[in-house]
Amino acid sequence: MHHLGFIVDDYEKAVGDLAKNGYPIIQSGRAGNNPGVRFAFFDTEAAIGATVEILVLDDDMRNLFDRIKRGDF
Repeated sequence: MHHLGFIVDDYEKAVGDLAKNGYPIIQSGRAGNNPGVRFAFFDTEAAIGATVEILVLDDDMRNLFDRIKRGDF
């Protein structure tokens, strides 16, 4: 497994919580526009055997994920 992704509502809190517990960001950024998807990957490999990703989804991506869940894509 490469990584586990968690959709969060509060990016700053999630980043702060992981950093406070000793997991540094190894990559972060934004994909898309208006506002796009914000993401960060954390070095959690030694602790859980995989990287953790946090994501804040915009409406377009939430709608896409909902369609995928329904098999409507």
